[in-house]
Amino acid sequence: EPRKKKETDAAPTRRYTALVKQGRCVAWVAWVGLVGTACKAPSQEVPLAERGPSTAPKVTPPCERRARYIVCTVDPARHEIRLAYQRTDGTAFGSVAAFVAAAEPPPLFAMNAGMYQQNLMPLGLYVERGERLAALNRRHGDGNFYIEPNGVFSVDATGLADITPTGQWHDGQRAVFATQSGPMLVTAGSINPSLLDATKSTAIRNGVGLLENGAVVFVISTESVSLNAFAMFFASDLRATTAL
Repeated sequence: EPRKKKETDAAPTRRYTALVKQGRCVAWVAWVGLVGTACKAPSQEVPLAERGPSTAPKVTPPCERRARYIVCTVDPARHEIRLAYQRTDGTAFGSVAAFVAAAEPPPLFAMNAGMYQQNLMPLGLYVERGERLAALNRRHGDGNFYIEPNGVFSVDATGLADITPTGQWHDGQRAVFATQSGPMLVTAGSINPSLLDATKSTAIRNGVGLLENGAVVFVISTESVSLNAFAMFFASDLRATTAL
């Protein structure tokens, strides 16, 4: 599980898990989240985009290497994206490895995501299978989560994925899965102005973006990068319309 130092996060954070499903095949997506684009039999190797402290990233389709990043692309029209935060007994997975070990059927690939407090409670909005486990966080504070604007990655009942700035999110929005994180990297194709000077602090980073053709891209860096460089990759290289 990739771990990264937040620029000034007040408390350690963790990431979310997601599930992708094609027909009757299920693939997990974790951000702690997991993403997949094609089903494989349980006996086959599970493609993972992962980076451990002493292991090089393994990359298999639907993921690919692009410069300093691994990019995994999902088509919501063909695959179902879900989030997974807790086991059936209500305890948090706490890591991508713990989730993958318990997932059945296995995920296509896993990627860290979301933000969690030291006690593993979500730092902001979290919805899983239509149940809201944590409320939207509109507070101000220090750390990456609070760099404005932050936002919400969500999936609705039709499988459509969206990224909404927190200020535009309303409780009436029907999300089957949702997780709040920050900062927004790209909005309407442009880099978040708050990140233009965010060039000094570097870390392994991961995020999610939406492309104009409706695809969802999950990205993790293979080396330490600044928030500014990460946002530029989404905006310039991937041409994402929105990214978180």
